[in-house]
Amino acid sequence: MSVDSLLNLPLEQLICGCERERTVFRQTNEQLSPYCMALFRRAFAGDQDAWQHIIVIFGRMQRTWIQHIVKLGSIEDLDNDDLQGIIHEALCALYQAGQRHEELTATDNPAKLIKYWKKCVQTTVLRTLRTRKRQRLFAHLHEHLPAQPGDPELKIALWQRIRAILSEEELLILTLDMQGYKPQDIVKQLPEQFPTVQQVYQIKQNYLRRLQHDPTIRELHSF
Repeated sequence: MSVDSLLNLPLEQLICGCERERTVFRQTNEQLSPYCMALFRRAFAGDQDAWQHIIVIFGRMQRTWIQHIVKLGSIEDLDNDDLQGIIHEALCALYQAGQRHEELTATDNPAKLIKYWKKCVQTTVLRTLRTRKRQRLFAHLHEHLPAQPGDPELKIALWQRIRAILSEEELLILTLDMQGYKPQDIVKQLPEQFPTVQQVYQIKQNYLRRLQHDPTIRELHSF
């Protein structure tokens, strides 16, 4: 059946055909999936019902990828909200790519599309993990910097190292962070130095990344 003929089929027929193709794939590893690819083309063209059925049909595959990445990385701190966020973000990335890149659905073989989807999942998982690590780092900084209870020698050593590796601008943002200032508050208080919220966020990400990877800080406290 031609591409146009498949696209003109009722959605229910495409769904049933795609489900059959996935069953055959799991049993025989048959790569060609004309019904599934027609379903993807319809979804990328804006058919939300088609998109929702793709999520159902291929959802188990996406969750398997995430679990595999989690297992390889010995990841223990992703909760259900994280997982749902990863699934949603990866699906959004795939949807946007499918609208921009016709080559992803140019044939009846979904291998290229599936490979791209898997890459979206991997990228999203890694981004989520980096965010979690920075959140833990900032929590530890709150716990161990001066003016907080704890080992005074550790606090002094930690603060000295932080002052040595961060710029004056980064130290200022860190200090204001520690005092409870939000990025929009910093922009309001220091508009000439920090004109946009995005700039404040970028500075914060930069210094958290540097602190996270500094061997001396990692030795002083396990981040």
